Amino acid sequence: MSIFISMYKEKNMALPLVPPNEGGTYIITGANTGLDFECPQNLVRLSAGRVKLAVRSIDKVAEVEPLDLTSYDSVKGFAKKNASIAVDSYTISEGFETSIAVNVREKHGLTPHLVVTGSGAALSAKGQLEKVEGNILKGLTYNTMGERTQRYFVTKLLQLYAVQELAALKPCSETGVVISCVNPGFCNTGLSRHARFTKRIEMNLMQFLVATTADQGRRTILHAATAGKQSHGKYLSNCEAAEEDPLLSFVTNEAGMVMQKRVCDSISRKLNEIQPRCFQEDR
Repeated sequence: MSIFISMYKEKNMALPLVPPNEGGTYIITGANTGLDFECPQNLVRLSAGRVKLAVRSIDKVAEVEPLDLTSYDSVKGFAKKNASIAVDSYTISEGFETSIAVNVREKHGLTPHLVVTGSGAALSAKGQLEKVEGNILKGLTYNTMGERTQRYFVTKLLQLYAVQELAALKPCSETGVVISCVNPGFCNTGLSRHARFTKRIEMNLMQFLVATTADQGRRTILHAATAGKQSHGKYLSNCEAAEEDPLLSFVTNEAGMVMQKRVCDSISRKLNEIQPRCFQEDR
């Protein structure tokens, strides 16, 4: 209930429109739909030098570079020259359940110089990962986790843990790169596009009651993309670091740190299978 109340308060919250770095280059993955489709409009309008859209379905947009987040080869090819989904059915992509493959494994197979679009839904997955024994990714792939849509919440929690661990392993002081996870809020976009009819009805009702606009969501992403070094390793929400959010305590406490390392170990093992020496700890 506390999460629902928080979402309702955010619905009419006024958020700043932070301009991008003038003349800067921005690469947006999963730019076919949702907020990742909305963001380029603001970037172009606000003087970004170059905006590149990386998408799986090339026919949906005009000037793009292909990137299929369910394909190892596509991700590796793109990295040499990240989009989230909520699915309501059980499918496998490259040996992993599809939402695990797209939202977690492949997003962290690209360059670590990134802002990962997370979700406050991560905080609804408290206690789910503790039920999984052994390798986290494999365990989740072959575990239905009860409600189908619970997988989406879990992938967002995995993202949050992965970003925090990656930021700890790659300090901004050493790399000059700011790594963060942003919660754009529950926005009125195409998040339920892969859900069954009954689930779409349920989500549409939720959107009517508490969803923010796509413009509010993309403002949070623009803020994260231009935030300073102080945002490194942070979970950003409503255009600020959400460090004092009591709902985050289970992620940042001692048990959360242990789970964070389990998640990162699981992801790094798989990445190194796909691309040897892809992920190495410097310290």
